[in-house]
Amino acid sequence: MIEQQFIGELAQIVGKENTSTAKADLICYSYDATQQQFLPDVVIHPKSAEEISRILQLANRERVPVFPRGAGS
Repeated sequence: MIEQQFIGELAQIVGKENTSTAKADLICYSYDATQQQFLPDVVIHPKSAEEISRILQLANRERVPVFPRGAGS
């Protein structure tokens, strides 16, 4: 489980409205068209390449794995 401080830093990058730890959102993003399921700690919706870059820099610094998702297939 990741720390609240990390989630707060993500929210500073993408905005609170694009950051969720709500159970329903985590479940929605825990699976795709494959049989595998993994509940994320946080779901974020970056809106630009710059935000993605900043997220990846933060995750790398904190050694937090990132699992990008597209259409969910």
